[in-house]
Amino acid sequence: MLLYIKTRTMKTKLIILFLVVSTTLSVKAQVIRSIEMSKTAYNNANDSLHYIANEFADSVGKLLKYHHPARVGQTYVKLDFDQKTKLFTLTYYAELERCTMNGYDWYFEHIGALSVDKSLSAARKDAFTRLKIQEAERKQKFHKVFGNYGDAGGYHSDSAETGKGFWVIYEKFIVAR
Repeated sequence: MLLYIKTRTMKTKLIILFLVVSTTLSVKAQVIRSIEMSKTAYNNANDSLHYIANEFADSVGKLLKYHHPARVGQTYVKLDFDQKTKLFTLTYYAELERCTMNGYDWYFEHIGALSVDKSLSAARKDAFTRLKIQEAERKQKFHKVFGNYGDAGGYHSDSAETGKGFWVIYEKFIVAR
């Protein structure tokens, strides 16, 4: 049903209102904080390199509460190997964005796996398989504890070659909304 507007003033007001609303909805989210954490080590003995993921998730969770209401925006994980120093560097990054009260994230966690193999495809397969097992378990836990399960950026992966083999990391960042 079309609405017939009698006066020119009403038409003008309606057009201005439409422009304001459409502009507001099309503006990109404002990044209010970014966080990056890195850890460097010679290997992943006792999960020492991948341990930074837990510290990162805790930090992002605390920042979500501090900047409430906020949601997790862009995320990534990066794995590098320096051939000269023989050191691995694992880096995690996330941006927090301002949002409305009905769109905020209130719990942040990571699931992931770091694998090494002589074959890149075997290392990828192993890391991804272990990630999927963790994801199924965590999804069930999230639904039980929080009532929902949200995805913050999908799957992230990276790899590094050492000359003796390939290291592959798969990560997924999850949130309760």
